[in-house]
This record gives sequence, C-alpha cells and structure tokens, in this order.
Amino acid sequence: MEITAESPHKTLIVTCEEIVDIQLATELHGQLKSALTQGLRVEIVASRVERIDAAILQIFYAYFRAAHERALEATIKGASENFIRAAALLGLSKGLGLAEVVL
Repeated sequence: MEITAESPHKTLIVTCEEIVDIQLATELHGQLKSALTQGLRVEIVASRVERIDAAILQIFYAYFRAAHERALEATIKGASENFIRAAALLGLSKGLGLAEVVL
C-alpha cells in the first residue's frame, strides 16, 4: 500500500495493492488519524485489490464516519469487485459509499 499526500489539493491518497493485510493496519490508522486532524481530503484507490483484511476495511469505515462528522471528503475510487464484496460481507458498503451487492 502506498500513502502519499498532495499538497495543492490537501489530499491524502491511499493506493491499495493486490493484498491489503493486517500488517498495514497500524500505519494506515496513524495516517488516517493524522489526515483527520489536519482536515485533509482522503482518496482510497482500490482498483487492484484482490484480498483485503476485515481490519483494514474497518479502519476505512471508521475514518469515513469520522470524516463525515467533520464534513471532510472521503472517497473510494475504482473499487475492485473483491473490495466491494468484502465490504458487503461486513455490512460496510453503505458507510464506505459503495454500491450494495447481492451476495
């Protein structure tokens, strides 16, 4: 996973690799917490995801809720079918702004 910040647009971009596992949870949580504190917009690029751990989706979901409460923009761009399916299995689709899928 690559996490980069774009200064002109005050955006934190999280680019997910094919496998996003729990080993990335601490770093991701810290980066998203910092983005929230700084009032940054967050963009998650999830087009390549083949497998994602529930803990990572829960971190994304918690961030989206907190961002919504602070009127900050958070989006997921190009979510793969596997990302969408995993979010749906956990009941997180709506909170992540993803289309509901039939499992």
